[in-house]
Amino acid sequence: MAAAAGESTLPSKTSPGIALTVNGEAFTQVDVDKIVSQALGARMAQIPPAQRSQVLASYRPRAEDQLISRTLLSQAAKKAKIEIDTAEVDKVVNQVKGNLPAGQTLEAFLSQRGTTEAGMREDVASGLQIRALLDQKTTDVKKPDTAAVKAFYDGNQEQFKQDARVKARHILVPKEKDGKPVAGGREKAEAIRKKLVEAEGKNFAELALAESSCPSKAKGGSLGFFGKGQMVPPFEKAAYAQEVGEVGAVVETRFGYHIIQVEEKEEAKTFPFQEVEGRLGEQLYGQEKQKVVDAYLKELRAAAVIKRPGRDAATPTIEPGKK
Repeated sequence: MAAAAGESTLPSKTSPGIALTVNGEAFTQVDVDKIVSQALGARMAQIPPAQRSQVLASYRPRAEDQLISRTLLSQAAKKAKIEIDTAEVDKVVNQVKGNLPAGQTLEAFLSQRGTTEAGMREDVASGLQIRALLDQKTTDVKKPDTAAVKAFYDGNQEQFKQDARVKARHILVPKEKDGKPVAGGREKAEAIRKKLVEAEGKNFAELALAESSCPSKAKGGSLGFFGKGQMVPPFEKAAYAQEVGEVGAVVETRFGYHIIQVEEKEEAKTFPFQEVEGRLGEQLYGQEKQKVVDAYLKELRAAAVIKRPGRDAATPTIEPGKK
């Protein structure tokens, strides 16, 4: 929990673990690592325990930068006396509740993320305050007119081209498990393909769920659309060569043996202006607003007192908007 702005939060023998202070508001390493964990999401569980400390350390500078920016904006919103109606917070909380998987409680969901409903409501209120503040700061930014959007479209045609794409399902039979070779993989894949061919591919999703070792089996083996360069070469070559609906020959890659069914193909194309005008206009409008926000954040940083106990001389601060 951060100390209130203005309170004395300098590190001492009785307050260890302070990672940084922003205008006197203190944050511990736990606060920083919480942001890292949220950013990594489900990927965090896939990182071997022995490597987690290293991964956390590599993400911390950016997490600290995000924490500094958010804190400065939150402090500015409070200084501007921006009030948020409780009903607005309730609306967001209810949306989260409505999107939870069946049988999962909000308490359990938040516990997995290291917070409580009270903590969530505080974060939501702060986020709404910041949004209101930034709306005020960007109120003079005008949406680009059609001529400006068309000029950008005409000058950046490459952005609106889409290469040929394929939509496919697959079933993967592994070559190895836990680092050890698995015998009979190709034979098993051929047997599965034979069943599919006999059923004219109609049972593909069912067999993928039962037989595939790829996580896509939960979606009946569906990989969605993919373009060239997104799959390993043997898989890509086979998928692009197959006819729609066909159950192709078994394909071997370093992952194992694949049975592929192409569901749809799209030819390469350039999206017409009329199709992208609305989305592109909003994108350009958002970019202009972000420039104003970045400039405002730069002002806040220039006027702020930001301390990293024991590291100030060695730890650079990332400029707003830089990746």
